[in-house]
Amino acid sequence: KPWTRGEWVAYRRLGGLTYMERILAIPGDTIRFHPESFEVNGRFFERLSVQMPKNGETVMGAGTYFIWPTEAKVFHGGDFELGLFLGLTNIAETDILGRPYRRWFWASPALEDLKPVQSPAP
Repeated sequence: KPWTRGEWVAYRRLGGLTYMERILAIPGDTIRFHPESFEVNGRFFERLSVQMPKNGETVMGAGTYFIWPTEAKVFHGGDFELGLFLGLTNIAETDILGRPYRRWFWASPALEDLKPVQSPAP
């Protein structure tokens, strides 16, 4: 099943633990990181955490989804180096278990809940 941006999914990662997070980018999407924001295909959003990279760019490969781990602070105390960050956030389609039950959530599952921001000045 092809997953879409904004969908909440349950996925397996890091030693077989199961996580539930929102898909922020799908295969083929371009993600760019800025000091105060990140963008997906030219649409800017407020950074989700101080651990997000402040610069860099990546294109999601085939069968790979960008999912921000809300527990990223557990894995690293400071700013993420882009390579380490992508290892935690690029989730293979085969690691996605499915859609979790709606009643498990305390937040809305829509991508529009992310805070859009203006593009940074060049």
